[in-house]
Amino acid sequence: MTQCSDQKPKVCMLVLNEVFSDGRIMRAAAALAQNYDVEVLGWLRPERKDKLSRETLETLSFKIHLVEIWTAKHLPKNMLGYAGRYVELLVRMVKLGSSIKPDIIHASGIDGLLIGYLLKKITGGKLIYDAYELYRESLRQSKLIIRIMGWLETRLMKGCDEIIACNRQRADIMYKEYGSPFLPKVVRNLPPFSEPAKNDRRLRDFVRERNPNIDRIIVHPGGILFRGINVVLSALARVPENVAIVLIGYASHNISDEVLRLIEELDVANRVFWHPQVPYSEMLDYLISADLGLVIYPNTNRNNYYCASNKIHDFAMCGLPVVSVDFPPCRDILEKYRYGVYFQWNNSEDLRRAIDECLNDETQYRQMQAEAFRAAKIENWDREKMVLIQIYSKLNEK
Repeated sequence: MTQCSDQKPKVCMLVLNEVFSDGRIMRAAAALAQNYDVEVLGWLRPERKDKLSRETLETLSFKIHLVEIWTAKHLPKNMLGYAGRYVELLVRMVKLGSSIKPDIIHASGIDGLLIGYLLKKITGGKLIYDAYELYRESLRQSKLIIRIMGWLETRLMKGCDEIIACNRQRADIMYKEYGSPFLPKVVRNLPPFSEPAKNDRRLRDFVRERNPNIDRIIVHPGGILFRGINVVLSALARVPENVAIVLIGYASHNISDEVLRLIEELDVANRVFWHPQVPYSEMLDYLISADLGLVIYPNTNRNNYYCASNKIHDFAMCGLPVVSVDFPPCRDILEKYRYGVYFQWNNSEDLRRAIDECLNDETQYRQMQAEAFRAAKIENWDREKMVLIQIYSKLNEK
């Protein structure tokens, strides 16, 4: 790939969201912007048009183009409507991407891969497939749809110049089972190193206002409704009454009539608290005053079993010991840096044991805090981004 000495190679990144909410893409684009002319293409929901910060857009080191979709307002929210919106998005993104004339196309997810593949055919740019999920394991569709999507992914991967997975387990599956023509490179989705304000007590004050008898706080950022909340609540009922859990996120992701009934049956209403969603940029400042982080996913498919959890690394930034499901990627990090205890995902008694093991031994708790801080200084985006930069450098040399 030949470039004029005064012109940076052009990169077109494709993602089917509003970009700002996608930390992985935002971090990748910022890391590449020093050596590349980066433009990110996303899509904009009509109702969100006036809620995006123009100031943020203007201060970034890369460009963001948010495509408005006419069909988003006019098609029903079902499979047919999704297909119509996708076709419009594909046409608009291919047209816009072609005008950029990218040297490298970075397609996120299987829905971005088809657009990236078409752009490669039109522009001749190199194609990177950033597969941050095992999509064939995570799609909630019929077996026929999953089979078609799997066939399409295999076919399109053969046209890729590089493929990225978010951990070694998923990379192996993509190579051995999904038809990747080569072993994908691993770029983990780690947070950048940051030291939160250690005297920030927002989360603890939030809990104390609701129950002043709470001394220990377990925290879970993000949706938990379909991830084993029944296991969590059952375990909470078995630990001392000075222990509470805070679920940070949108209410619809954490609350249901069934959950409310279970809370009443277990008599834990004064120890379960829902905190509104907070910006990711402020999340660590909330987590810092908790005592224990929770990582839980249901073992219902391999996409979950080989989860690449951001939470376990966010907790480390806060020096926060964790209780985590005993899935391989989580187990790997907790065996390398001993700042938590893992448990069987569907066993509330085992989760109770893990909570007690973390909280009941003060000396061990302090050791886990120190290990968490040590992990945070090593396992972070500031180091991981060098892997991505090296992938691009080698691809740019071809």
